[in-house]
Amino acid sequence: MWYNAARFGSPFDFGANYNLTSNDMTRRGFAVGRIAPAAVTFLAGIPGVQTVFPYLTATRMQTNYMGLTITELYYGGAFACLPLLWGLAALPLARRRLGSRRDLRTVIRLVLVCTAALAVVDCQMAGMLYRYQSDWLGPLLLAAALAWLFAESVLQARPIPALTKALRTALPLAVLAGVCYNFCVYFAAEPQLMGQNPALYENVSRLVQFWL
Repeated sequence: MWYNAARFGSPFDFGANYNLTSNDMTRRGFAVGRIAPAAVTFLAGIPGVQTVFPYLTATRMQTNYMGLTITELYYGGAFACLPLLWGLAALPLARRRLGSRRDLRTVIRLVLVCTAALAVVDCQMAGMLYRYQSDWLGPLLLAAALAWLFAESVLQARPIPALTKALRTALPLAVLAGVCYNFCVYFAAEPQLMGQNPALYENVSRLVQFWL
C-alpha cells in the first residue's frame, strides 16, 4: 500500500486504472446483465472432465448478455468443486442453536454477504477471471470450517451416533476431495505446466497414472 501511495498517489490504487490492455477498467460501467452468469460461474460452475491426467478441462462462461464481458477459461465454481463448503448447508438445520451463538452467526453472515458483494464487484469492475476467486474464497472456507465445527458441537450436546459418525467421516473426505481438485487444477490451469515445465508434468503424470 505504501508503494501504491508513492507511485499512484493513493494506498488503495493498485494501478488497474493504468492497465494498457483490452480491458479498460475505468469505463466498464455497471450492468445488471453481468451479475447472474458471473455468480453462477463463480459459485456453481462445473469443470470439464477427461479420462487422462490432469482429468480436468476448462470451460467458458455462457451468457446472453448483450455486451462485453471479459472472461478467461474456468475450472469450476467454489461450491461445485470444494465439498468443504457444503458444511454451510447444515446451518439452517441448527438455526435455533445458531441463534444463541450470535458471534458465530455474525461472522458467517458477514462472510456470506461479503462473498456475494465481492463476486459482483469482481465481475463488474474487471471481469470473470478464475484467479479472482481468491478475493473471497479464503474467508468462505473459514466460515465453512466453523460450520463443520458448530455441527460437531451440536451433536456433542445431543448425541446421535449415526449422524456423528457420518459427520466425522464426511469432513476428512470433503477436505481430501478439495485437495485432489486443487492438485488437478494446478496441472490443468493456464498457463499449463506442460509447456512451462514438461519434465515435472510428465513425471507427475506417470506417477499418478501408474497403470500405464
